[in-house]
Amino acid sequence: MKPYKLKHIPTGLYYQPGRNNLSEKGKIYYADYNILKGDRLVVKLSSTSNIYKRYKTEYLMSSMIGLNYKGDMISDIKDWVREDI
Repeated sequence: MKPYKLKHIPTGLYYQPGRNNLSEKGKIYYADYNILKGDRLVVKLSSTSNIYKRYKTEYLMSSMIGLNYKGDMISDIKDWVREDI
């Protein structure tokens, strides 16, 4: 299994587990586990983070399809791609 990252196509940012799910580096996955199952991916992003401040008006908010009950952004799974490293 090749290592890979999950890339958000509209912003070019990567997924990482944790408090803020988008970053410029992202997490490297080694297992054959695929997080891209289903039709949506929840993205947690603090409004005080640098990523939010940089991308909120450009691509980030326009690429999300809504908010869940916690206020987290919901992203369409079609906006993500598995990128081999």
